[in-house]
Amino acid sequence: MLMNALMSHPVEATLVFTLVVGVVSTLVLDLYAVALERATGIGRTNWGAVGHWLAGMGRGRMVFSPNADGLYTQGEHGLGWIFHYAVGCAYALMLPLFWGVGYVAAPSLMPIILIGFVLTTIAGLTLMVPGMGGGFLGLKTPNPIKLYGLVLLAHAVFTVGQYAAALALASLI
Repeated sequence: MLMNALMSHPVEATLVFTLVVGVVSTLVLDLYAVALERATGIGRTNWGAVGHWLAGMGRGRMVFSPNADGLYTQGEHGLGWIFHYAVGCAYALMLPLFWGVGYVAAPSLMPIILIGFVLTTIAGLTLMVPGMGGGFLGLKTPNPIKLYGLVLLAHAVFTVGQYAAALALASLI
């Protein structure tokens, strides 16, 4: 009954789906990053540095320019975290936008693989990594092959989070 009520309001259904799936899948990715760091010592993304990069874009710097001390303000950390979750929600929004609002009630795996894994991986390696100074496809990083493995694994975790959240939401509404 709740599903019928929500689905009769496509904007609201899309908004609920976007927020739930976007936030949950990004949170799953963050929890994975914490677990990976504890298990291997591989550090998590510095969202303060990402916020610093984003703020620099407003001043015409399209590629990350680190602070000399590597410390970033609370505002930069906040901006980086907001960006992180906003991007997760943007990827979730693409699903009902591209596959229709009916996707909210009946999510399927292939669209989530296309958006949650393929698109996020391409965007990460062609936009985020270069913007943060790693070069196109991470070719300026010390170990591009290691980067590819970490990116692929992280985006697979994000994809699983998207699918699990979409299925859980569909079963609840």
